[in-house]
Amino acid sequence: MLALIEVEAGEYVARHTHPGLEMTYLLEGEATLSVDGRADQPMKAADWFEVPAGVPHSVRIGDKPGKALG
Repeated sequence: MLALIEVEAGEYVARHTHPGLEMTYLLEGEATLSVDGRADQPMKAADWFEVPAGVPHSVRIGDKPGKALG
């Protein structure tokens, strides 16, 4: 499944999991990814990440709206 994800500036995407591998590519904005067992990962447009199935993670969006493909 491929989805366009649009989030408001300053939004916090609460901790959650997925039943399968998540791969996301940041198109616009900045964010900080928090994944259990890893250091927080600052991200900017053109960065991407993977989160294995069942691993809790959350995202905090920066001071501009964000857009990603996930």
